[in-house]
Amino acid sequence: MTALIGLSFIGCKASGRGTMNSDPLAGYNVVWTTPSEDHNGSMPIGNGDIGMNVWVEQDGDLMMLLGKTDAWSENCRLLKLGRVRVRLAPNPFVAGVPFKQTLCLRKGEIAISAGEGAKAVCVRIWVDANHPVVRIEIDSPSPLAMQARLDVWRTGKRELGKVEVGSAYGLHSGPSPVIVYPDTVLDGQKERIVWYHRNENSIWQANLKHQGMADFIPKSVDPLLNRTFGGQISGAGLVNSNSTTLESKTPQEHFVLSIHALCMQTQTINSPLKKWP
Repeated sequence: MTALIGLSFIGCKASGRGTMNSDPLAGYNVVWTTPSEDHNGSMPIGNGDIGMNVWVEQDGDLMMLLGKTDAWSENCRLLKLGRVRVRLAPNPFVAGVPFKQTLCLRKGEIAISAGEGAKAVCVRIWVDANHPVVRIEIDSPSPLAMQARLDVWRTGKRELGKVEVGSAYGLHSGPSPVIVYPDTVLDGQKERIVWYHRNENSIWQANLKHQGMADFIPKSVDPLLNRTFGGQISGAGLVNSNSTTLESKTPQEHFVLSIHALCMQTQTINSPLKKWP
């Protein structure tokens, strides 16, 4: 990844809203002229509740690591919701072609332009300031095929290792093992990906007892138990090839991919699932 930070104006062509203005903040936009090697070369963006790390892999995919401020697990660990990768065909992110990724400060968006001529692609990524949704807009003068895939790594129940357990605040070196639980991905979907993590148990009461605060337990409500958080991915013209992958039915010149994030604390899983758009 090559970074340029300057005082001259840097346009966000992928936004489609013009590049010439006198905004002094535009001189502080961050511009990269090559894709990144991995997540260490990611750009941040968010709305104060939803946060993302965004990067493009050379010869690979557009990557987005999604987080939310209230996604606390049963062990009081603040978890990432998941990782989403977008793959385009033909691939505009191959080595040797023009590339620019811009963090547009005034607009609160990431703009990516890649390729040239009929194979040029413009991507605009932003998080809605008023709603818990991420938008990814993709435009090209020639039709593209698109695939959006959810990467899930919490796939089974397991015990945290000695290094990992440090992320379970206050539980390391405790008398009991720290157990993490898998996410759930809904099967049988036709035009969306839906996944969630639900806390079926909680360390809250045990922690209070350990701190000599057992009297507080009946006076309050466990903030972790039954907390459910996750997301839904959908977009016009996209259909499921499996439970974690959407693909375009036909090539298009314009795509809008939406990632809706959700966190609720309810007695049953039915309430959160009904809240998806």
